[in-house]
Amino acid sequence: HLEAGDNVVLFANHQIEPDPTVLSLLLDDKYPKLCPNMISVAGDRVTTDPMAAPMSLGKNLLCIFSKRHIESPPEKAQEKKAHNQRAMRMLGEKLAEG
Repeated sequence: HLEAGDNVVLFANHQIEPDPTVLSLLLDDKYPKLCPNMISVAGDRVTTDPMAAPMSLGKNLLCIFSKRHIESPPEKAQEKKAHNQRAMRMLGEKLAEG
């Protein structure tokens, strides 16, 4: 299905930062085209937290601010909401591309 341009969606709750890297390590030998085309959706912490950010380098990420943290700090809420809208629009475009 992938070679035909179909999408594959893997859902995971409570993703941890090294998940995309671990998936690459586990799947690259058998499926070398899968991981370079994989996009992970994650919270903003994967790019801002000093411990988490290094594990996200070189990965295709769409970062989303969670409902729980979008109002913190309040002065950044509109910026975060606009970011989430752009990220979701980009996700829709990527899914439409196949």
